[in-house]
Amino acid sequence: MSAEERLLKLKQLQKKRAEAARENRQELFKEHREKAIGKEKLRQLEEKQERSREELEKIRALERGEDYQRRKAWDYTIEENEKWDAKLERRAQNRENAGFKNYSQMAEQAYNKEISQITVDKDRYKLQKAKDGHGTSGVDFHNKPSKEAVDTLVSTLKTGDSRRMKKKSKEEDDTDSYSEYIYAMCIKALRCLRQY
Repeated sequence: MSAEERLLKLKQLQKKRAEAARENRQELFKEHREKAIGKEKLRQLEEKQERSREELEKIRALERGEDYQRRKAWDYTIEENEKWDAKLERRAQNRENAGFKNYSQMAEQAYNKEISQITVDKDRYKLQKAKDGHGTSGVDFHNKPSKEAVDTLVSTLKTGDSRRMKKKSKEEDDTDSYSEYIYAMCIKALRCLRQY
């Protein structure tokens, strides 16, 4: 190794050391801030800084005569943009359907939500369809679902039941706490009456 190569390597190592020291210092400052402020406050502060950076970018884009939304859209791929548009459309549709109107609509919404969470194994379906034929023979009554399919069904039913039971127990807790409050107030009133 020549002297020039060693000098170049030394400069690279010095650069790495300086970069590591800078990163360590930043981490140290971040930890110190977290301890001083608290994680939640720090998260809120970082969100506020991000919003202010975005506002600053909007102002700068307006000064340059650019469309900020268009410039921001350049950061995303077509697929990401299509997914985002679909998500916004679903949100708008959910907002329209929000609120209680009647029980049949509520049941339909719950059904659609559960159906949207189901994952379908298309390859397995195609294999099963090819094995059974074209469906002209009718229904195969000797078909036995796989263990994974049964486990998935059971877990789905259990999560639904636990969600309903949790909601029901919460409602019961609310009524119990109210009745306990009334009971405590009655006892307090009776104690006051006994004094006189």
